[in-house]
Amino acid sequence: MKTLRNTLRAKAQRGSVLLIGVLIISSLAALGLVVVFNAYEEVSSSGNYKTSMQGYYLGEAGLSSPLAQAAQNQEVFLSFLQHNGFMVRMGDIASPFWDSSSRGSFGPEYARDDGAVFVSYFSEPTDSTSIPGYSTSGFCFRKYTVTSDGFLGVDLVDPEDPKTITHSSIRRFVAHVYLGPFACGL
Repeated sequence: MKTLRNTLRAKAQRGSVLLIGVLIISSLAALGLVVVFNAYEEVSSSGNYKTSMQGYYLGEAGLSSPLAQAAQNQEVFLSFLQHNGFMVRMGDIASPFWDSSSRGSFGPEYARDDGAVFVSYFSEPTDSTSIPGYSTSGFCFRKYTVTSDGFLGVDLVDPEDPKTITHSSIRRFVAHVYLGPFACGL
């Protein structure tokens, strides 16, 4: 009788060890899945952040680049604005503004002509005789409201074709800009 009990007890103990082993392995597997999921989320978030910042810089470039052109030659730039309906596109400033090759500024995901662009809209100018910090004697300035939109990866997406799904970012900047000085009355 004692031998039968000892045999049953030994088998029960081995079953307990097996059960504890299975629970430990299951717990480690669940922990591993959590770690893998968190790593995936981190990689995804960093990609989203990169795309967001690239859109931000495109919008910022859409504001500063036309103004740099205006500073070089205001009369030519103002004539250009009037001729183009007070709109400036990235290609109007410089066609190769950024390297749009697959190894270029934005990477292979946006390696095409429309993958990264900015468009800036200038309001109709209003004349002003004074701006803060400048003498008011005989000079005028033209005030514009500039709205710059930076577009990164804006595409038509086909939900049936995973190759068309991309990250995208759209950023907008708005600023009031004074160009001048000009002789008043021009």
